[in-house]
Amino acid sequence: PPHKTREKVSPSEIRVEMTRAALAGDTAFEVSTAELGRAGPTYTVDTLRYFREVHSEAELFFLMGADQLAEFHEWHDPDSILDLATLVVVAREGVSPEDVAPLRLESGRTVPFQVLEAPRVDLSSSDIRHRVRSELSIRYLVPDDVRRVIETHGLYRLIS
Repeated sequence: PPHKTREKVSPSEIRVEMTRAALAGDTAFEVSTAELGRAGPTYTVDTLRYFREVHSEAELFFLMGADQLAEFHEWHDPDSILDLATLVVVAREGVSPEDVAPLRLESGRTVPFQVLEAPRVDLSSSDIRHRVRSELSIRYLVPDDVRRVIETHGLYRLIS
């Protein structure tokens, strides 16, 4: 991700493996590797353009946390993102969608979005990585198959 240039990010192949493990057996989802073949930074707008081309008749929705909505005006080409997809926002720890609205882009456009009302689970990928680094259990916090991928590849451990 372009905004995570300072963070160490797990190799994309392993992230795909974890995603497949998390969704195993659930036919409602499909894992896409569309972003993996691109050179350089991968932006949301490019991915949405790809899906618009491949699924020209589909209505696209982009799910994000309210914390990311607060920074949406800083994203690469946010106006085009809004042209391509409907934003769907969920509350995150300490931030609800209503806290962020109304949000305006540099173009003056107000950012429309739908709110997804769902039980909030205050667990983030940062929390998972911290627990692994601290040698705390992540059992019951991620699917067992995902936990096995993390353990097999030694992800998130401190390098000594």
